[in-house]
Amino acid sequence: MVHVEYPSDLQELEPGGSITYCHSLPRRYREQLEPGETYELVWTGTKIPFWDWGVPSDYVESRLTASPTQPDLILPGGPRVTFTYEQIESPAFIRRQSTPPLLPSDRVQGAPILSVELSGPKIITPEGKHYASLHVRYHGGPTDQPIIFRNHVIWELLRSYRLESGLWELQEGPCGCAGLFLDDPNITVNVVEDEGFITLKPGEYWSRSWIILEDIYGWEVGDIWRYRFKGGTVDWWDYGGVDEHVDTNVQIPPHPWGR
Repeated sequence: MVHVEYPSDLQELEPGGSITYCHSLPRRYREQLEPGETYELVWTGTKIPFWDWGVPSDYVESRLTASPTQPDLILPGGPRVTFTYEQIESPAFIRRQSTPPLLPSDRVQGAPILSVELSGPKIITPEGKHYASLHVRYHGGPTDQPIIFRNHVIWELLRSYRLESGLWELQEGPCGCAGLFLDDPNITVNVVEDEGFITLKPGEYWSRSWIILEDIYGWEVGDIWRYRFKGGTVDWWDYGGVDEHVDTNVQIPPHPWGR
């Protein structure tokens, strides 16, 4: 089962259409390359059980399941590409300056107080599933009212780093992309019904967990990684709980990376 939260969670293809993906070799493969040697990459094929007719916007806030009446989509194997590895001198790399994390002293006086805690195992192995967890706690504010807020910034500012030569290097995704240009129109959502909004009373906390090795790209045995929440500003919040906001609708980007 796959939960569809945004149109960008799905890919749409019209007859005769195509999609291009760009990936780089994982570090564990790059380290095995020898200058002057020729290598071949082979697509071995796969099946896609989760699919349906229509366009992505038809399936927002729905759950896709494998239909027993529809066959899997088959992406046949066979395509391949060869390349020869040549070692060249790379230009000097200038490390992008990271913005400093926000501190408790940066909080706005009189605003509700939230904090984030991270937890997880100190050591993990390739076997089995190992989970990290994030906890958002509401400590209260000038009043004892509950609050409702959008959780977008929580995931946006949760980072993973690999320890390399004594320095914590920010993890890059498989595409190595520095960013995305997205200009889709906003969508209207109800803050009580949309999963991107959280309601908390003073003293309560909201938690989510994820599988560590599925989240980290290009890990190797012996690596040292860490997660860090850098802090950020919630882009939408209000006092009140579910009852007060049952009719509250707001406009947000149709994808998780927009603002």
